[in-house]
Amino acid sequence: MKLPVKFLSFVLGITSLLSLIFLILSPQTSTVALETTAPPSLDFDGSGIVDFPDFLMFVNAFGSKDGQDKYEAKYDLNSDGKIAFEDLLIFTDNFGKNVAAQKRPTPPTSPMPPGQSTPGGSPDLIVESPKVSDSSPDAGASFTLSATVRNQGGSRSESTTLRYYLSTDATITTGDTEVDTDYVSRLNPSESGDESARIEAPSSEGTYYYGACVDAVSGESDTGNNCSSAISITVLGSDLVVESPTVSESNLGPGASFTLSATVRNQGGGRSASTTLRYYLSTDVTITTGDTEIETSYVSSLDPSETSDERAYLEAPSSEGTYYYGACV
Repeated sequence: MKLPVKFLSFVLGITSLLSLIFLILSPQTSTVALETTAPPSLDFDGSGIVDFPDFLMFVNAFGSKDGQDKYEAKYDLNSDGKIAFEDLLIFTDNFGKNVAAQKRPTPPTSPMPPGQSTPGGSPDLIVESPKVSDSSPDAGASFTLSATVRNQGGSRSESTTLRYYLSTDATITTGDTEVDTDYVSRLNPSESGDESARIEAPSSEGTYYYGACVDAVSGESDTGNNCSSAISITVLGSDLVVESPTVSESNLGPGASFTLSATVRNQGGGRSASTTLRYYLSTDVTITTGDTEIETSYVSSLDPSETSDERAYLEAPSSEGTYYYGACV
């Protein structure tokens, strides 16, 4: 009986694979050992020995070529772009061997940096010379808070963090309100580092105190001097008023058009933010935000004592009578 070609190929393939496995699992009887350990690259699973799990991983990629899905360069033991019989011979030659130990280089000993004292001294960090770029900022305006961290101790300090604080009094502590942080690098004895942060002034006018404290480092001799003195700022608030409301025509027919004008003035000591002027129709001479709003105008920011003239184009009520108009900012 003549067997199909595909069946014969299948049988030959299974026979070949079983032969290879038998070859690998058979004990090595040669008395001449050229190498007792295998290179680490053959220990695919990192177990420390080239064994059967490594073989199964190798077989999974066997027969593949560079560019195919199953191809992985680590199984291409002779680096010829394909995983074939030559690679299998290399693998079987190392089967059962322990992986060669890899020597790790000894890290070089770092010389002592210039300025660092001999063992026995201790670092001691202090924060000096707090400064602000603007001692009278407008409400909500940005300013720069800077300080100097100095190591007055006898040995180099490790890197640490400088913390900036807002205080209600002239004594800066870590219990105050933290507003920003800064990285401080290692400092040799007598070395200093200038640090700074961009801070936003409070939104309400008044006097505020700022300073900084540096986090203690390992082995620091004195941690009670890690905060700076305080520096004060005075936030100047704006004060907007609406003046001189006028109408283009005080006697006009029902539904007629007219212009309502008003002047917004900043009588405060700080610059105002941009805002909105709202026009109202009232039943009495007192204008409040509870009256009927009929129009609005944009008001740009104003410096102290600066004014802005605003106007709105309105239509008179349709009924006869006396009406009152005004504006609130």
